[in-house]
Amino acid sequence: MQLFSVLILLGGTVATPIKARQASESFKLYCRVLPNLIAPNDFLQNLPLVADGGKFYLGGGTSSTNPDNPTVLVGSPDACGLDVGVPGGQRIYVAPDLSVGYTSPHSAATPDGSIDCLTVDRDADPGSQSLSLWTTAFGANGFMACPVNGRWELFAQQWNGPSAYGNSMRCIWMDLTCQYYLDMSDPSAWNY
Repeated sequence: MQLFSVLILLGGTVATPIKARQASESFKLYCRVLPNLIAPNDFLQNLPLVADGGKFYLGGGTSSTNPDNPTVLVGSPDACGLDVGVPGGQRIYVAPDLSVGYTSPHSAATPDGSIDCLTVDRDADPGSQSLSLWTTAFGANGFMACPVNGRWELFAQQWNGPSAYGNSMRCIWMDLTCQYYLDMSDPSAWNY
């Protein structure tokens, strides 16, 4: 398997075949929830990952300046962030409380102790169009969704960890799959 820092698109669809990407190329991805064989949950299946208020959620609205556009993450092996036009961009990180977040517009500030970037885990098949979004930040093994204020918030998966939710036993393990987003021209939003 090859590991890549994330450049992710959230909320759009991709149906057109694409050429295989090189590890050094920037790319964009669309991500959604896949059923997990350990704990399948139909109500989360196929929900898009969305950016809202500095955090990531499964389904629902986004705080984008273009709310009808999908949430798009961008990156290459040495960077990851949201696909935005705002100067300075918006970086993605995993906070010490295991929540997955992103920086404010025009700011690179993350909570103390945060770990930058997520990882895209790509099949050995160089022609594969499906990739998995992944993190091992703070000893995590992927992701979990936890009910926070009526929404399913994205956290690094660590049972009984110091999650902002407080009780990770009520969280759901889940897998995120990503596909390449083909529009490499303009950013998907000015900022989130």
